[in-house]
Amino acid sequence: MNSRRYDILELVDQKGYVANQELADKFNISLVTIRKDLKRMEDFGLIKRTHGGASLEGIDQLHRKMVHNYRYKVDVVRKAINLIQEDDVILLDEGSTNALLAKVLLTIDKRLHIITNSLDIAQLIIKSPNIQLTVVGGTLQSQSRTLVGPLANYALNKINVDKAFIGASGYSLEMGFTCNDFSQIEFVRNIAQARVKICVLVDQSKFKTVGTTTLLDLSDINYIVTNNIIDENILQQLKQKTTVLI
Repeated sequence: MNSRRYDILELVDQKGYVANQELADKFNISLVTIRKDLKRMEDFGLIKRTHGGASLEGIDQLHRKMVHNYRYKVDVVRKAINLIQEDDVILLDEGSTNALLAKVLLTIDKRLHIITNSLDIAQLIIKSPNIQLTVVGGTLQSQSRTLVGPLANYALNKINVDKAFIGASGYSLEMGFTCNDFSQIEFVRNIAQARVKICVLVDQSKFKTVGTTTLLDLSDINYIVTNNIIDENILQQLKQKTTVLI
């Protein structure tokens, strides 16, 4: 998307609804151009066009989360794509940035095998002719729409994966990458024990908040992919332990 469309999406995210005329006045462009912009966003599942405007009403929970800080997540995903090779077996953890990565992978002509415990991500890629999909079984956690627990962890021990893409809720110098979901923590730590290459995808907003508990030790992470890190202390700490792609 161009810069204007990112700005439009941020307004819709902030307000929930924005009128076409308000957007045309703000960006000094025609209503025809605004409608074209909104059509592109709707086609990608980010908004719903209404009579005279754009809204988040009717957008599923996954895409609502994806819309928040969308331009940052796009930057992260663009860098993450460079880590993925033809015929890779990759694991996608839950989260809106990983879901966006899945959507972008649908547009790339690469044969891949994607393993996930996220029903949302599975639903996104289920019709792709180039992607083999494996859904890790387990107990359904309804709020996050993920499959977790002993069955999921057992399956991880029986699968060979080239790279795993993991999200995080926050970060601190003392705790490293953090998470609020204890079921996710158990799943992710089992991934790390499988000696797979761990790639953590985090946009800059994650460095401004701290989750409940540590998700992974920095020593378990191979790549950290982000769009920007403002605090130089954080950057230096990360570089001492792993490879950072900014």
